[in-house]
Amino acid sequence: MKGSAGPIIKGDIMIEDINILGAGADVTSIAVLTCLSDLVMNPGSVQSFRKRSVMPTTSFALAAEQYLLHRGC
Repeated sequence: MKGSAGPIIKGDIMIEDINILGAGADVTSIAVLTCLSDLVMNPGSVQSFRKRSVMPTTSFALAAEQYLLHRGC
């Protein structure tokens, strides 16, 4: 695709798709790590986070935990 005036082939499109997905994953992982590090470094912010966020119900969390344990995770 670089420097060519020919038609775009499927391989070129697939490469660009992978680049876009990879870029999105990098940004997401940085954002998650930043939030988690803030929660770890500032214990008081955990309480604030819990008050503001929509957390799954206890029954949902227990069901998810049991499912993961059953699967051996």
